[in-house]
Amino acid sequence: MGSEKTVLLVLCCSLLSLSSFVLSQDKTLLDNIKSRTDLSKILEIIEGDEIVKMEFEQRSFMAFMPTNDAMDRFDGRKDSDFIYAHLISTVYQIEDINENETLTTRMKGNPALYVTKIPNGARVMTGWEDHDYYLNNAKVVIANQKARSSKGEEPILHIIDEVLAPTRVKGNARVPVRGYPEAADVLIHYRAYGLTDENSVRMFKERVEELHEMDVYRQTGGNTYFIAVDSAIKQKQRLDKQVIHGHVVLGKAMFTRPASKIGEDIKSLAFVDNLKVLIKMVNVTSPNGSVVYYVTSNTVASDNRHQKGASVARLIKPNIPVANGVLHLIDRPLMTTAESIMSYLTEKGGQLSRFYALFKEHQQDLLEQLRSHSDDEAVTLFAPSNHAFSMVKQQSLDAVTQNSNKLNELLRLHIVRRRLYTDDIVQGFKTPTMSKDRKLYFAVNQDDLSKLPIVSVEGAGVNATITTANIAAENGVIHIINRILDIPSQTIYEKLASNPSISKTNNLTRQGGFSKQFQDRDEKFTFFVPNNDAWAVIKKNMVSSYKKLFMGEYPYHVRTIMERHLIVGKDLSIKMLMAITNNQTLDPNMPNRQEKLQMARGKIYFQPRLNRHLNEYTVEWNGVVAKVVQSDVECVNGVVHIIDKVLMLREDVTVAATATTATSTWATITTSIITMMLVTMMR
Repeated sequence: MGSEKTVLLVLCCSLLSLSSFVLSQDKTLLDNIKSRTDLSKILEIIEGDEIVKMEFEQRSFMAFMPTNDAMDRFDGRKDSDFIYAHLISTVYQIEDINENETLTTRMKGNPALYVTKIPNGARVMTGWEDHDYYLNNAKVVIANQKARSSKGEEPILHIIDEVLAPTRVKGNARVPVRGYPEAADVLIHYRAYGLTDENSVRMFKERVEELHEMDVYRQTGGNTYFIAVDSAIKQKQRLDKQVIHGHVVLGKAMFTRPASKIGEDIKSLAFVDNLKVLIKMVNVTSPNGSVVYYVTSNTVASDNRHQKGASVARLIKPNIPVANGVLHLIDRPLMTTAESIMSYLTEKGGQLSRFYALFKEHQQDLLEQLRSHSDDEAVTLFAPSNHAFSMVKQQSLDAVTQNSNKLNELLRLHIVRRRLYTDDIVQGFKTPTMSKDRKLYFAVNQDDLSKLPIVSVEGAGVNATITTANIAAENGVIHIINRILDIPSQTIYEKLASNPSISKTNNLTRQGGFSKQFQDRDEKFTFFVPNNDAWAVIKKNMVSSYKKLFMGEYPYHVRTIMERHLIVGKDLSIKMLMAITNNQTLDPNMPNRQEKLQMARGKIYFQPRLNRHLNEYTVEWNGVVAKVVQSDVECVNGVVHIIDKVLMLREDVTVAATATTATSTWATITTSIITMMLVTMMR
């Protein structure tokens, strides 16, 4: 009897579930929209037009409906055409839409929607939540809301966070354009489409016509066109055919949000045999919290008329959809050299405004050097972005700005007295700076040869990555970096992980949790860290020892060796080490002094070698002499000195054979016993 009740209960639940499904399917698309308070504003427009309202009740289509917040941000016309720009005749579940697919809307002229599908790392077995879906610049936030029309068809609702604003003429303007406008139509009739005053593109349009390049703007497909506004163009003749082509990407409609999220370098139309220009879009959070979009043109190979390097422009009116792609208005022509470094620094609300403020408020004399137009005085500026300032404590920043000498040296550390492009930088490259006796050290990572290398720079113990490289100016080069040099913000643990040149030591010290101690911000350490070249010597000369250390099974030996490189409880700079190891005043006439340092395990010798041209420091243990190749890498909990040898001998990694043999024998006996027991049981 109990089993019959169970079966009856399951049957009832199934019937209830089925009836609920049927009821939900009986809802029309209009009913679904009415049931959502976040779609009330688009609902007003639908219900304000009887024909549109009837279609939402009776027809089957795919609707991308913008939220109330999206509607509030849009100040254009909201009529029936506006609604049809959000409707697609073909019905899809969102996950069934292919990457880079083009959807045709029901608006007059059938403007296209361009689909971008980006993996987001979410782990789901089914559905769509493992990707972010964009239609033009609008992101799908809720998907696959099924309905049933009064005729029995199955429309579907997807909800988006931005309107799909169609490009239309303003007011009563008339243009000889049939259907939805192409990029050429908007460029030729720019006034009719509202591109006036600060958004006027008259000069760019005239230059395209003079060069007979308007056909480029009629190319079919999903293309991207960047157009410089009039106020950005100082010398129209500098916009030659190749520069115009450098503003165009064919075959890929790049809308700001998805394109900047992907962050890929895309080939421009100016990517030919002797000239290669890449386009990349990025987003930057401004000091007031708003998101600003930039486009970078990177000329990676140049001819005799075009300079290598990058140009960066801000998008001042982005995401203008057209029949053959998308237009963006920009505040500076691409592929052109800026008048000076200052023109980038002083950009109002620009991504370097906080760095510029340090110069302007505290170091006016340095600014004069950045204003210079003399090629003999060309410099390279490693400029921290506004975001880099948010990575340091305000207390640390205040301590620097309140000390004029320290601030002067910090700013000078970011300046190199010559043009330095990333092409000039190889692994292990170093260069002096305007800060006395201080250098910048570089690492180059290029795992994917099809992409541009990632270049990191280290100065005064701070590792930074170049996020935008090779911005060309007439008086130098700018590289935008993601950290402020000379203001430590990382622990030694983070420093080991972020510096590619010491990655081998970082990997090794993870064994047995040895490196966890370096996460403690309240402790102090002095760590002589072998670089990757040092481990390459061990790999060559001590093959067996190297293999044992890096196989991860002998953390005791790792600890023994690493403690020989470590002082706990003190953060000692090179000057402090010299003071500790010798009480005498530093004297160039006594260049060879040698004193012992007490390490966490044992003692090592520290020796400065001094002459007129070179300050050299070494550490020595049992005849192994290591040179300090990079000193005083400051961290919040200590100091790192990078050395070119590992303080170890072959006998440091001796594994007892008896223990191994005993373990192996015991494993063999255990296996035999288990096998005998299984055979007995089977009988």
